[in-house]
Amino acid sequence: MVKLIVLIFLAMLFQARPANAQMGMTPLRQGFEGQVGTAEATNQEKSENHEASLDDVLAEILSSQQVESTDQMDCGNVLDDQFERLGDAWMETMHPGKSHEYMERMMARLSALDSLAGEDSGQARLPALERSDSGQGGEDSASLRSSHITMGQRYLGCRNDLRGRGWHTSMMGMMGGWGGYGGSMTGLWSFWLVSWVLVNILLIALIRYFWKKGSSTK
Repeated sequence: MVKLIVLIFLAMLFQARPANAQMGMTPLRQGFEGQVGTAEATNQEKSENHEASLDDVLAEILSSQQVESTDQMDCGNVLDDQFERLGDAWMETMHPGKSHEYMERMMARLSALDSLAGEDSGQARLPALERSDSGQGGEDSASLRSSHITMGQRYLGCRNDLRGRGWHTSMMGMMGGWGGYGGSMTGLWSFWLVSWVLVNILLIALIRYFWKKGSSTK
């Protein structure tokens, strides 16, 4: 009778825990996989919008002012559309593909704070910042446009708050850190699985110990 109870308990233990683990992890994994899938789909739809290379946009800006280098360029004569294309091209150069899409979402949310920080610079025109209909930054939203313009201004050194291209390297590295999200989740899942196996081994060892001890007492 005791053996039957123990066997039933072990069967329930091994069947229930994997099921609960799967139910607990499924929404999290589905959420992460859904974000990746959405980013890939968005990247395919928007690939045509990132065709202009960084060199092409820079050449266009220099040509429009009839100068040979950015040191000779007048920031006040650079159009917002040119700043926008330059910022977008720089993002695509540093992190092509779906990484660019993740960064655009982040930059769309940071643009409001960024515009306030450069409000007193006086060297570059800031676009009017509006909230998109969806409440989030999208490819055609004003917030994302503002983000691209700000990056273009900073790439050319047209902002006093944070000058030069060094800002871009640190910012791109910080944004690129979000790519490690999937790896951290995989590590968490592996740690949980190993812990679950060890707990089950310990339970089995304890059951066998007390079972044998009870049998020897009789």
